[in-house]
Amino acid sequence: MAKILSLHLSFLFLTFFISITNAQERQKTVGILNLEPSGISAEEARTLTNRLHSELSKTRRYRVVEMSAVEDILREQGLQQSGACTRDECVAEVGNLLNAEWMLAGGIGRIGGTFSVDLRMIEVKSRKIVITVSETYRGQQEGLLEVMRTVATKLSYPAGSVPTTGALRVVSEPEGARIFLNEKAAGLAPITLSDLLPGSYTLRAEKEDFVCKPQTVEVVAGRIEQINLQMTRLYNVRITSEPADAKLVIGGKDMGATPFAGPVPEGKYRGEMTLDGYLPWQGVIDVSQDREIKITLTKASPFQPAGQERKGKKKWPWILAGVGVAGGVTAAILLKSEKEEKKQVEVIGNPPSPPGNP
Repeated sequence: MAKILSLHLSFLFLTFFISITNAQERQKTVGILNLEPSGISAEEARTLTNRLHSELSKTRRYRVVEMSAVEDILREQGLQQSGACTRDECVAEVGNLLNAEWMLAGGIGRIGGTFSVDLRMIEVKSRKIVITVSETYRGQQEGLLEVMRTVATKLSYPAGSVPTTGALRVVSEPEGARIFLNEKAAGLAPITLSDLLPGSYTLRAEKEDFVCKPQTVEVVAGRIEQINLQMTRLYNVRITSEPADAKLVIGGKDMGATPFAGPVPEGKYRGEMTLDGYLPWQGVIDVSQDREIKITLTKASPFQPAGQERKGKKKWPWILAGVGVAGGVTAAILLKSEKEEKKQVEVIGNPPSPPGNP
């Protein structure tokens, strides 16, 4: 029995060794020319080429020639300048000198905030293009480093033998926000979330003393999309009234009876305060720092009813964000509508008392 087991293990090892040997034999030797830059610097293009070299080597589908060997050949032939060897014939000739079977060449261009990577794999012997890959990316330039990974995968599996995925590059302002994708912790921004299946995802960010509205984002196969999360600063605001227990409304949202205390996002909000037997108060609440606001209400006269509500008041959208504080959790209000942001709001104040009344 032991002898049979030994023979079986020997057969498995031999099969594994043969498969590895065959895989290595199938590997093509590939040389990579520096990407031709358009809209970016030559140094930046060289950095991206080095990343492409690294990512292509990781796939283990090719034996990739060292970049130093490629540069030595170009220097010997007087082709080290950018743009000196862009024709397929020249690329193939460099491949001959490197004893490479295939050569990878191409460029990267920029138009506005969009980058385009276009590559072609040339068979040295026939001087024919055997693989082409194009990738479009919108976002900050450092995100191109992750694009090189996507390009390397496409070059290694041109027939689509691996699942097609997309990626998100998430940037927060300020940096360092904790990023959650579908409520699962993903890391600190800036961060690139790779190998995501196409579809909709919920993106959320957390940072102490800041708040950010959750976003629904779309992942597209073969694309890296940059998501910029602009966070809003929270300030601690305390609002009191004399007398107390007045109804407080901020931006159309009922905040309960005074005194009120809690974190509020930076911005300008319309405030309203009402109390039976007193004139209603309306004004602007400017939140740009931690502050305390005291409102003294005026007692209503018998000639003017108290508590009248103004008609035609607009409703403003609000978002409640839970903000942890010592001893519990308080609600934070997030920003007014875009239309009202552009509108200068004036303090309305209290109406004057009738003649003969103090």
